[in-house]
Amino acid sequence: MNCDEIREQLELNPSTARSPEVEAHLGICPDCRTFESRVAWESALLTATFKTRAVSEAYVDDLLATVRAQTVSRAPGGTQHRFNRWLALAASLVLLFGGYGYLGATGIVPWPWAILGLSGASDSDRGPEHAQPAPVEAIEVIHPQGRWLKPPNDAVYGDMFFKYYQPNPDVDTENEHISRFSADVDTAAYTLLRRYLRDGHLPPKEAIRIEEIVNRFRYEDPLPEKGPVALHVETATSPFSKRRHLLRIAVRAAEPVRPPANITVALDVSGSMALGGRFDLARHAIGRLIENLQPSDRLALVTFGGRTQTVLPLTGIAQRKSIVATLERLAVEPGGTDVTHLAAGLQQASRTALELFDSRRINRVILFSDGMASVQPADAANLARLVAPATSRGVTLTCVGVGIEHYNDYVLEQLANRSEGNYYYLDAKAETDRIFARHLAETLHAVAHDVRFTVDFNPDVVTRFRLLGYESRSVENNEPFSARSDGAEIGAGGTVTAIYEIRMAKDAKPGTLAKIDLHYLKALGGKPIQHQVRYELDRLGGSYKQASRALRLSAAVAWVGDVLRKSHWGKQTNLEELLPLLREAANEYAGDPDVAEFVNMIEKAQRIRASEE
Repeated sequence: MNCDEIREQLELNPSTARSPEVEAHLGICPDCRTFESRVAWESALLTATFKTRAVSEAYVDDLLATVRAQTVSRAPGGTQHRFNRWLALAASLVLLFGGYGYLGATGIVPWPWAILGLSGASDSDRGPEHAQPAPVEAIEVIHPQGRWLKPPNDAVYGDMFFKYYQPNPDVDTENEHISRFSADVDTAAYTLLRRYLRDGHLPPKEAIRIEEIVNRFRYEDPLPEKGPVALHVETATSPFSKRRHLLRIAVRAAEPVRPPANITVALDVSGSMALGGRFDLARHAIGRLIENLQPSDRLALVTFGGRTQTVLPLTGIAQRKSIVATLERLAVEPGGTDVTHLAAGLQQASRTALELFDSRRINRVILFSDGMASVQPADAANLARLVAPATSRGVTLTCVGVGIEHYNDYVLEQLANRSEGNYYYLDAKAETDRIFARHLAETLHAVAHDVRFTVDFNPDVVTRFRLLGYESRSVENNEPFSARSDGAEIGAGGTVTAIYEIRMAKDAKPGTLAKIDLHYLKALGGKPIQHQVRYELDRLGGSYKQASRALRLSAAVAWVGDVLRKSHWGKQTNLEELLPLLREAANEYAGDPDVAEFVNMIEKAQRIRASEE
């Protein structure tokens, strides 16, 4: 859909549920976001003016439609053009108020009083036949270029941009028996979930990406005996149905000694980074990174907003004090400017990384931003093209998101996907310690690139299958892997886990249940490597309670994600039923703070959901 078609939909439907295609477009087009805000502002203005009085809802909706229809025309080039908008709105107000006021329950009311919801008479003066309707929730209205105090779509936070991926279907193997997807090591969805729950809210379903929650945890699968990665496969009966089984596929990366690194940091210093302390959090994270780098590492620093500049050329960490002093002098651009030239910042950082590229070192760009680009190109596809010359040479990309409200998850997530990088979200200083201290080697040092899976189920043994998560990483079966460039990297010591629900044939004969192929590169541009595991039916696991703790924990986490994103399958159970399974699995990870934290998070989610019912 082009901008004209998107804006037509927004005219007809400015504040209620929109299609995923429209939502995705709004996430990458600042012009259409501005248009949307203007339309929503006009609707809110009229609604705040009229609906506080005893005017029928149908009358107000008709008036809104009339105003929109009469203020839109087509320019010669096909672009929507608005003319005399405020004149049309003013005329509508004058017409409604009879030229002088609003026709209230007791007669003409001066329209300034009507806007305030006042009529000059009390309800008791009017009698029971003129009793006030139930009060309408207050609507905060400010200029479209300002900030919404109350989002027009009743979201918890305004200006949060996600993409909703339709959950994977339950597939009949007679129709299709091959499943392919790229690995995903991002964990942003987990920390976004934690942020929403910490603030006392359930996240929108669009924010739930099951694989990013499952892959938050360390399942302690065995390290590879040789090579960069090891592939593990196991099964167990589902606790919900004897006919259903769980298939867990896991990859564990080796933990080699990390080579020296050239790190180029791209830091967003636009006006929006002043909101909610996000700039201070990003700067703290960079400080933790500098603190934990090795003396042989080097770091460069690029800032961008309305202006892009290299504030620190590539400098050895041996000069740590000088680097920290430069970092501490940085601030958000003055004057409250909110121009975010994300493309320029990425291009400058990738050029810096490429100019100083050293094949003996890790070469990585780390982007810190809220993703709210206001200068084109602002979409993930074109942003990824800007860094492609660097990523094709072996420069890797990490996207680190900060902020709540005025935040574009979709752009950062897709930018990382398309650049074969990783994506994190910072909700607190503790998360910076995890990414840039405890797991720094995993963050920086990719030991396997372009990691992808092919699972070929035997239709004589498995009749149906469903992959939980990885919707944004799916690969069509007729599309060669070589045609894509968004397979993920796996960092040192990292893990990737995928859970399938499968239905077994009643009269299955001994044979292969599935062939699992793991494809990856040791180095970007290198020769592809393939590992295959043929999982035989005679290895089929037993009961769920006898399964490994890794299978039970990862399956329970995936089911929780299904419930939170309100999928068809998630509606067949609830958090109350899943919490015992989660607690039982967590008991075997005693001492793991991440697992304990997740149990507490889901207990809180259950309390919030119960309070809303």
